[in-house]
Amino acid sequence: MKSKKAFCIILCLSMVFLICGCRYDYTYDLTDSVNLKVHKAVYYTESELQQLDPQKKDTYIEEVLEDGNTYYKKEDSEVESYENYNKTNSLGVLRSDIVYLPCEKIDETADIKSDNSSVPDMYNAVKINMKFILNDEITETNGTIADDKRIVEFEYSGKNADGFLYAYTDSGKMALEADKTAPIIKGLKKNKYYNRVGMQKLRIYDDIGLKSVTCNGYDMTATTISSNGKTAMYWFLKNTKQYKQGKNKIVATDLSGNKSTYTFLYDDTLPTVKKLSSYTNKKKKVVFYVKDKKSGINKITYQKNYSKEKKLSKKYIKKVTKGKYKGYYKVTFKCKTPTTVNFNIYDKAGNINKIYGIYMNRTYY
Repeated sequence: MKSKKAFCIILCLSMVFLICGCRYDYTYDLTDSVNLKVHKAVYYTESELQQLDPQKKDTYIEEVLEDGNTYYKKEDSEVESYENYNKTNSLGVLRSDIVYLPCEKIDETADIKSDNSSVPDMYNAVKINMKFILNDEITETNGTIADDKRIVEFEYSGKNADGFLYAYTDSGKMALEADKTAPIIKGLKKNKYYNRVGMQKLRIYDDIGLKSVTCNGYDMTATTISSNGKTAMYWFLKNTKQYKQGKNKIVATDLSGNKSTYTFLYDDTLPTVKKLSSYTNKKKKVVFYVKDKKSGINKITYQKNYSKEKKLSKKYIKKVTKGKYKGYYKVTFKCKTPTTVNFNIYDKAGNINKIYGIYMNRTYY
C-alpha cells in the first residue's frame, strides 16, 4: 500500500522520497471502525517537476499556495484495514479512537556525511502537514485541534518533534488506562544462543500498540520478512556491536506503560581453529583443534572432493583435558587416497568457521 510509504516519509524521514517535493499533505480518515482512508497530496515546484516528470505536467494540478508561489500537485487515495496497516508498523497504533505514532527528532548537529545523518537542512526545508480525523471529539493531543473537534492537525518540524504524534478521544484514553496487559516477547528460547540470523525468530506484540523496544538500553528496529508464504516482523539492533556476547536484555513497553523483559543469549563470534599449519598435507591424516568460548561447538562437517557435506563422527573429535590445548576439541581426519577436503565448524548459535581446500595425501601442489 502506497500510504505506508507515505507514513515512512513522515515518521522515518526517508531520503529517497524527500529529494523532490517541497510539501506533503496527508489526511488519515479514521472515522470507520474497520478501515482507514489515506489521502496524499504532494506539491512540486516547476523545476522539480521538470526533473521528475516533465512530459506529464498536464496530469498535475496547478495551485497557488499561501506563500504566493505556483506549485504542481499530485494526489491519490487508498483504503486499508487497521489490522493490516498496524501489522507493518512496529511502534504505535492507528485506530478510530487513538493516534499514537513515532515522529523522529532531527539532530541539527548531525554529520551529513554519516550513514545515520538526518540531513537536517533538507528535512527542515520540506513542509509536511498531517491531518487525522477520528470517530469522536479529541480530548488529548500534542497537535492542533480544528474547529471540528474530531480533527487534529500536525505540521512536522524536525527541530521540535516530540518523539510521538498522539491524539485520543475519551474512549481511546479509557482503553489505554484500562490496559494492564504487558507486551508479549517470544521466539527465542531460554539458555539457547542466537546469532544475527537466529534473531529473526524474535517476535514482540502488544494488544494495543508498542511505545518502545530496547536491547541493552538501545532502541531496536523492526523489519518485515516473508517466509513460506507467511509474513512476520522481527526485531534487531542495527549496530550489532551493541549486542553483548552472552546475556542480553530486551525491554518492551506498550502505550499504557506496561513493560515486559526478556533475557537471551547472543554469540556471533566464529569458532576458533588452532594448529592447522598447512593447507597442503602429504600425510594421510590432518589434525587440528577447535573451540567456541560462548555457545560451544555443535558439530563438525566435511566435504571430500567437493561432494555432499557429511557430519564428522564423534570418534574423530576428542575433548582435550590437559596441555596447551586444554578445553579444545582435537579433530582427526584420515583418508587413504589423494583428497581435497573442506571442513565446517558449527557452534550452537549457528556461526560457521569454514576451512576450504585441505589437500591431503598429495605429493604435489
